[in-house]
Amino acid sequence: MTEFVIIVNFSGQTDRRISGYAYKTMKFLYRYYGNIDYALDVIQNRRIYFSLQSEFNDPYDCLPKFSLLACKNDGIETWTEFLKMIVLNDNPDIEVDELYGKIKNTLSGQNHPSISWLKDYEAERSIMLSHMLSGIRICCFSKSPRNQMLWAHYAKNHSGVVFQFRLKFMADGNTGESKYFPVNYYENPISLRQYIQIFKAGQNNPLEYATFQYCSKSQEWSGEDEVRFFSNNEYVPFEEKMLTGIIFGSKTPKNVINNCKEIIVRWKIKPKLFIESDVQASHKQIFKKI
Repeated sequence: MTEFVIIVNFSGQTDRRISGYAYKTMKFLYRYYGNIDYALDVIQNRRIYFSLQSEFNDPYDCLPKFSLLACKNDGIETWTEFLKMIVLNDNPDIEVDELYGKIKNTLSGQNHPSISWLKDYEAERSIMLSHMLSGIRICCFSKSPRNQMLWAHYAKNHSGVVFQFRLKFMADGNTGESKYFPVNYYENPISLRQYIQIFKAGQNNPLEYATFQYCSKSQEWSGEDEVRFFSNNEYVPFEEKMLTGIIFGSKTPKNVINNCKEIIVRWKIKPKLFIESDVQASHKQIFKKI
């Protein structure tokens, strides 16, 4: 695979270009924290941790839904291209005659429509793209601070914190461009044609590959409304002006709030502090400025 080149290095400068959603509709991104030590590290050291895929709570994350069984009735032309890709991946120096001979044998032997062959082949290879995941680190943000599922799941049942980051300052120091990617939520398995496209992008086009491979989750997770940044680094530093708000949950301990205040008092550009109201509202969460 071509070396991954979509690397973020937050500079704090205003971005020249925005990649992803329409910028006018999104000014901020939000990070939910249930582990207070992690949250304090963000503001103490002004850095954001980027995770490996293996650290995610969803083991299927970054693996687009794909099933050879679901593709068994795809056209011969598509299957020929798929088998060619498979053979070349395993035997890059294979002669042309031998390559097409292997493809012909598979198709003429009626292997690919066979359910048992499809199951065995898929089990043997698993998801062929998974080996491309190593080394790439990912940081996940939500578009909303009022997602009660995220508050319960990632902010430790409203006892954690949420950091608000201004998108226009999340520009890469190398390009001046804010490169973030929306997560695609799949309800049904992708087509064989899409699978081929993903694999080829992984070899030739890191930008396209990232969109498919690293931003793929099951439809069950769609409520997270998530966007992602990528890096080769474990931690990515940021400037003070990028963090514009800290939102504490209704159950956040007072000592945590005080610890955060003690840290940011030294900042020249201080984020605004909010706390979630403990009065339950029927339509949305209410945040009060501290």
